[in-house]
Amino acid sequence: MNVSVIIVAAGRGTRLGAELPKQYLPLGSGVILMHTIDAFVNSCSQIIVVVPKNGVQDWQRICQQYNYQTPHEVVEGAEERFFSVANGLKVVAKDCDVVLVHDGVRPFVNSELIERVITGAVESGAVVPATAVTDTLRKIGGGIVSRSEVMAVQTPQGFLQDIIKKAYEQKYTKQFTDDGSVVEAAGYSVEMVEGDVENFKITTAYDYKLAQFIIFNS
Repeated sequence: MNVSVIIVAAGRGTRLGAELPKQYLPLGSGVILMHTIDAFVNSCSQIIVVVPKNGVQDWQRICQQYNYQTPHEVVEGAEERFFSVANGLKVVAKDCDVVLVHDGVRPFVNSELIERVITGAVESGAVVPATAVTDTLRKIGGGIVSRSEVMAVQTPQGFLQDIIKKAYEQKYTKQFTDDGSVVEAAGYSVEMVEGDVENFKITTAYDYKLAQFIIFNS
C-alpha cells in the first residue's frame, strides 16, 4: 500500500512571537519541521512539505545549513491552510492509496499513531485522531459544555485519495478548520481514532519550551 503525507508548514507562526516561522525554530540537531518530516519516513512512500508562499528557497537554505538529507518534495503554500493543502494534493502520486495531512509543528507524532490513522483510513475512508478533553469547558456568555460531547482533534488525518481530492474541489469557506471538516462538508462520514496526548502542536512559547525539554531529555 502506498501512503503519501502532506506536511503543512506554510504558516508564519505569529502567536509564538518569534522572528522565524515556528516550524523553522531550532530543536535538537535540526529545526522543528525536520523532526516532523523524519517521523513519517518509515510509514510513507511520499513526503510532501508545504512551505510558506515564496518560501521554497528559504527552506532549501535551511536544509543546506543543517545538511538535512531526508528525501521530500517541496511545494509552495498559501495564506489559508485550505489552499496550502490543495497545492500539496496536486503532487500526490497517482498510485497513492491513502493521503495523510499533518501539521508541520507536531514533531512528536509516533509510528503507532500514524499506522492507526492509515488503518482507519483504509477501513472507513476518512479518519481523524482525537483525544479526550480534560479541562472544564465554558461557553462565552455562560454555560458549561459537557466534556462527554467533545473531543480534541489532532493530525495526521487520513483519507483515501479519491475522497480527499473530491472534497478539495469545493469552494473554500471559513468553516473549514481542518481536513476532516472539508471532507465532512463534501458529504463523507469522518470517523475518529485514538489520538496521543504527546502529539501536541507547538503553538505558544510554552509549547516550544516543552518541546526543547523533551528533546533534551530523550
